[in-house]
Amino acid sequence: MRVIPMVIAGLLILANGLGASERLGPLVVTGTRTAKSVAESPVKVDVLTREDLAATQPITVAEALQHVSGLQLSSIHGREGQQVSLQGMSGDQVLVLVDGRPITASTGSTVNLSTLSTQNIERIEIVRGATSALYGSDAMGGVVNIITRQPERPELVVRWQGRNFERQNTNKAWLGVLADQSLGASMGWRNERWSSATDVTYRLSTGSDRDAASYTQDTFTGRRISLAHTMGYHWTDGALLFDTTGYFTDLYRPVSQNGTAFRYTDDTQQIAVGAELRNRFGALASTTQLKGEWFDQTTTQNAVFTDRVEQTRNGVMHSGFFAQQWDLQAGEHLLTLGGDYRLNTLTQTQTKEALDGTSSTQVEVDDKQQQSAALYVQDDFFLTDTLELLPGLRAQWDDGFGFFAAPKFNLRWDPDALQQPSFDGHVRAGLGLGYRVPNLKERYYFFDHAQFGYRVEGNPDLSPERNLSWQLGLKLEGGRWDLDISGFLNQAQQLIVTEQDDELSLQEGLDVYRYQNVERAELMGIDVEFTRQLGSAPHRVSVAYNGLHAVDTDSGLYLPGRTPHMITASVDLRLHRYWQWHTSARYRSNTWSNRENTIETPAWIDLDTTLHFTPYAQSRFYVRGVNLFNQYQPIHAEQDLRPLTGRQWVLGTELRLF
Repeated sequence: MRVIPMVIAGLLILANGLGASERLGPLVVTGTRTAKSVAESPVKVDVLTREDLAATQPITVAEALQHVSGLQLSSIHGREGQQVSLQGMSGDQVLVLVDGRPITASTGSTVNLSTLSTQNIERIEIVRGATSALYGSDAMGGVVNIITRQPERPELVVRWQGRNFERQNTNKAWLGVLADQSLGASMGWRNERWSSATDVTYRLSTGSDRDAASYTQDTFTGRRISLAHTMGYHWTDGALLFDTTGYFTDLYRPVSQNGTAFRYTDDTQQIAVGAELRNRFGALASTTQLKGEWFDQTTTQNAVFTDRVEQTRNGVMHSGFFAQQWDLQAGEHLLTLGGDYRLNTLTQTQTKEALDGTSSTQVEVDDKQQQSAALYVQDDFFLTDTLELLPGLRAQWDDGFGFFAAPKFNLRWDPDALQQPSFDGHVRAGLGLGYRVPNLKERYYFFDHAQFGYRVEGNPDLSPERNLSWQLGLKLEGGRWDLDISGFLNQAQQLIVTEQDDELSLQEGLDVYRYQNVERAELMGIDVEFTRQLGSAPHRVSVAYNGLHAVDTDSGLYLPGRTPHMITASVDLRLHRYWQWHTSARYRSNTWSNRENTIETPAWIDLDTTLHFTPYAQSRFYVRGVNLFNQYQPIHAEQDLRPLTGRQWVLGTELRLF
């Protein structure tokens, strides 16, 4: 570990002599639930700006987060898509919000970031560590808050992007070249009182295939449509916003199981409507939020050479969300008081068709529901001119699990010793209690694939997860450079994992997996990130190291899927007034892929690069290389954590019509 202080010392020497700056950065809301500049926030908030998104041109939020320091993306079991983990906490334990409101997770599991379009995003805010005191259950590992944009003037922007998977293109690729195409449009306007923003993205995929000689394809073929519309009415001290979003798929994937050719389909419909009312009465600000969401997914398993559909599974979720928050500036104190209510329901059925044409339907999850209600309070104040304190407390009730209190405490200290002519800095610390109640899928799920030799069962006797999260950080900022060093310790209890039930498997002659609690786990690590601007032009280079030690305390084994060492680097250069170049790379060390620590994914490097040509302010053309070292999972290595698709080439354009 001596290498870390040596690296830090070298970076400080490299940055020496540069003048201090007045950069405050964008306003952020996720760390404290109140608007603060990112430079003044007592809680560390990482921000992915609209300019950052433009540098890499991602289509989905999963792509946008691919090379964010300290974040890990992983595949969602049984679905095409990716989930995010923070500080070793999995996708179930990271809360994903859009404009401060939770998103319904697919069939009660994790949020699929691959379904979220980037077209209408202003920025993405990321808070690491337990934030249950402010956001409740699911925020054990942190929060990802997606902030949508509202145009300030009339605009119409159209975008097109095409993608090539090289040898992994299927024979359905357009002209044999384009395996994936995306077409999108953004329209918006605003006057003194009214505003409107509409975004539409249509994506057509022909899938990818690592082995052209086999019937099985690795990814789905078909259509995806994303819609978003917001209408707002504004006045001097407030606004009323109404929004509607939709996500629809019509996908299929050919798969060969035990020599039989199957066609899997995925038809998903996800619709959400919401409203937000903001008002200010002198020193008192009020925010009211409402949201309702409907999720319907139908998947089928259809043997190609028969006249019947062997299996159809339908899952329907409804969710409701209401929140009220007041912020009061009382002297030196910014007081926050709020409450929220959440309701989730899940119904899931499976229909099987026999050889004689008869069918039978089994209710796998029978209209289960989950409710929670909470009150939270926070006080943001300066104890001295250089010491800011941020205590908070949340009391939450969950049906089936009763009451739980989650306290938290943050501080920021700007000592005189860190206020120098060439740089300034601050120290931040945090302690929070995180918790998460088991979701409906973990408690009641029944996924029967006995014909393929396995079954997954929920467990109604699961206990809530808990996590004591310690955070400590140092931030130094000069005129053209930033250095951020953070350490964390997550002491978790009753983590929920999926394990094979050996006794039941032996009795039934197939692999039966059940959700279980892991008694204790410890996740500790360090994050170091250095960024420097080069010269007067917007040239920038950044490098980051993320270390993680995640173990099951009782067994001493490493928790699977958590990469112990990651190094991330990126370079942004303006080559000419019309040309910009962005390159990012990430090294991942060897990672255990299973709980027994017997299967390991080898170390690998992911390298992406994007070249932009902007001849006019109204137009942009770009070409992008993804996974240039062509690293992907070998065939028949399902527990390998590398991606399914290898090297990709992306060509795209963006035209601003007005």
